Amino acid sequence: EQAQKNANDFSSLPDAELALQMKQLDEAEQDIIDDANRERGEIIEIEPLLDKLKFNFNSDVLLEEQKEAGMNFLRKHCQDFIETARAERQVRVDHAREAHLARIKEEEEEMHRRLEQEEEERLARIKQEEEAAARRKGEEEEEEK
Repeated sequence: EQAQKNANDFSSLPDAELALQMKQLDEAEQDIIDDANRERGEIIEIEPLLDKLKFNFNSDVLLEEQKEAGMNFLRKHCQDFIETARAERQVRVDHAREAHLARIKEEEEEMHRRLEQEEEERLARIKQEEEAAARRKGEEEEEEK
């Protein structure tokens, strides 16, 4: 009822006022269209790929066919992007693996050096103890004579 009343009120306006309101509505509609086009343009500037997915309403190609072509293009683009990302990731993984193996090898070499050093120190202590024992034995034998 309210909509019918508004339509009747609108229709009952004098021609000049009706023309003015129609012009205002057209201008408001054009402002909305301009804002939408500006926003779409800003988005496309950020992501140019989206420009290839726009519909061409002036084309003889059906919208459904344009949609399908756009989806195929997007699918192909995504597949290419994924392949590129996988290749880049593999390079990073290989580099990280090599760095990790190098660290492990370095740690093993350091552990091996420490073990060798500890072994040398142990053998030196044993030798010193044997020499000390031999000196004591020699001293004891001299005391006995």
